[in-house]
Amino acid sequence: MWRVLWKLKISHKVKIFIWKGLKEAIPVKELIWRRMSKGDPICSGCGEELETLEHLLLKCKKAKEVWKVAPIQWDGIQELTGNFNRWWAALSEATQRDQGIDHISLTAYILWHIWKSRNDKEFNNKTHEPVQVITKAWNAWMEFNEGTKKTRSCSIESTTASLHRNEQEASQTPDNRIVGMQLRIATKWNKASKSIGYGIVAADCRGQDVMGWKMRERESSNQVQHEAEGVKWALIKAAEQGWRLVCIGVPNMDLLQQIQGTKTVGLWLATLIEDIRELSKMFYKCSFCIGKYRRNDLSCLFSAQALSNYFDEEWVNPNL
Repeated sequence: MWRVLWKLKISHKVKIFIWKGLKEAIPVKELIWRRMSKGDPICSGCGEELETLEHLLLKCKKAKEVWKVAPIQWDGIQELTGNFNRWWAALSEATQRDQGIDHISLTAYILWHIWKSRNDKEFNNKTHEPVQVITKAWNAWMEFNEGTKKTRSCSIESTTASLHRNEQEASQTPDNRIVGMQLRIATKWNKASKSIGYGIVAADCRGQDVMGWKMRERESSNQVQHEAEGVKWALIKAAEQGWRLVCIGVPNMDLLQQIQGTKTVGLWLATLIEDIRELSKMFYKCSFCIGKYRRNDLSCLFSAQALSNYFDEEWVNPNL
């Protein structure tokens, strides 16, 4: 399921949207109400059901109107619409059929534009007809594909020269690590609430902290798995910012060696390591190094603060 997602012909922001949906991290009304006891959990589209992710994207009468005019249908998995993860997993199996990857890619854009349409109605009181939603999804998908084709059709000579220059610029450190955004990761475990706090801080090539994130997730089976999830989150956040040169500080040498392929991957980490490697391909250059920080590091502070948060929190350095 994850391998299919990372290989889809879609933009990073759409990939991240689907990934967040699979991780139950999209702020639909029911989720906000359940975690924070705030707001009205009822869908404003139909006014009848709880606004869960499945309801919003697949089961609401407004969503069904969009799918009716879509150029692609998934009739064989209708019984799975009550669980987004199972529905997406079944949909991902279509890669073997003719144009399967294209069909899944277009579906991702339709889901994304249903979400965007919902937000436009919720925050701007603007209503979009089903045909408009599909048209925007189709155009966005086609535009991305055309842009990808144009990029691939650049002359070999100019592309090679550009890559050579970038490689030289990206290797001006004594240990050949990438000069670019450097991300630090810290984790904090709360045994009582069975949750993990993640603190991620990004610094520029001069070492100046630029941005940071605080996130809370359910606990995993062991510490290394927590740290692997943190690395994955750091890659996601870097991709969201559109950064092309990144160096990820991995807080565990054993995990670093597994990511780099110098040590056999444990069975319980195989899927996470695969995700990390696939995510790293979204950047022009992505490297991993060992990252050990003092307890007063900003990433450690953020990981502790994240345990009291219900949703992700982004920090931007106000002094820049």
